[in-house]
Parts: sequence; C-alpha cells; structure tokens
Amino acid sequence: MKIKSHHAKNANPTKPVTTPAVDLAMNLTLDNSLPLSSGDSITFNLSVTNVSDTDVQLQPGDLGIDYVLPAGLEDVSTTDQQWSTTYIGVASPLEIVTTNNNTVLLHPGDSTVILQISGDLLDSAVPALTSTATLSYDEDTNPANDTATLTVPISPAMPLAAVPTKILKVKQPPVPAHAHSRLKLRAHF
Repeated sequence: MKIKSHHAKNANPTKPVTTPAVDLAMNLTLDNSLPLSSGDSITFNLSVTNVSDTDVQLQPGDLGIDYVLPAGLEDVSTTDQQWSTTYIGVASPLEIVTTNNNTVLLHPGDSTVILQISGDLLDSAVPALTSTATLSYDEDTNPANDTATLTVPISPAMPLAAVPTKILKVKQPPVPAHAHSRLKLRAHF
C-alpha cells in the first residue's frame, strides 16, 4: 500500500517566527555631587533602560528589582514611581524588593525611574559605601547588564575643633607724637 503525501509539490516550508532579543539594563546613580562626608545626606536613583532594538512592554509584576542598601545609613526613605515595594529589615543594611504595578512601555533607549533612596551617612560609611541593584525580567536575554553596583567614597566628618581657621592680625597704626600734646590734664587738689 502506498501512502500519498498531502503536501503540495512546490510548497514553501514555514519559516520559524523569531522574537527580537530583549535587553534591559539596570542603572544605579548618585543624585549628589562629591565629596561626601559622614553626616551628609545621600540619594541613590534606580532606573532601568531598554537597550534592545525593540519596544518592551512590561505588564504589572513583570519586572522585579532587588536593591541592597549597605550599612552606614540612617533615616532611610524611598520615593517610588508606582511600584510595589517591600522592605526586608528596618535599618541599613536593608534589602528593598520592588515590582512594577502598571503597564510600562519602553521604546529602545527609554529609561524608567524605579526608586529614589535617601538617607544620612553615618561614620560607619567611611571610607566608602557600596550598593547593588539587580533586575529580574524573564524575557531579558543579556544577564551581563542586569546588576549595577555603585561605590561612593565617604570622608569622615571634620570635627568643629579641627576646622582650619585663619587668625587675622590687625595692625594698629602708630599714634602720632603730637596727638599726646593735645591732651590736657587737670589736677584738682
């Protein structure tokens, strides 16, 4: 018995559908100018950039960020742009986990700000404060840029007694000799 093929003789094979590679990059930047000393306030900015050649539409819960805030900060506060944020711990070192709440469309080259994290530097932050943020997105094809680390040099606070001062010497002009002759003394006996 012969089995006949039902395929047409000159049929084109179906081409596989390819999905463009998605590449998101984690960014961690400092919102302060240097130098910084213990006692100063510091602010970190976390953002994600679409470095692929295609649009990326993030559905709620698609993108997660894990940020480790090192020891050496107090009075820590965060400002997020409509993200669900969970704090693991109550003081630095502190882990912050966040996911997007809304649909976010990122065109190639676009960035989205996720968090601003601020705090006051303690003496334990000297000589440097290092923080790390890592993104997780299932469709990301390049894990090499999913983690950002930032090290900020921190100087000790200068005690007030050690603040250099300049002593000014005021030179008095000499009193002219004839100025003494104008003085009249009266003596009463």
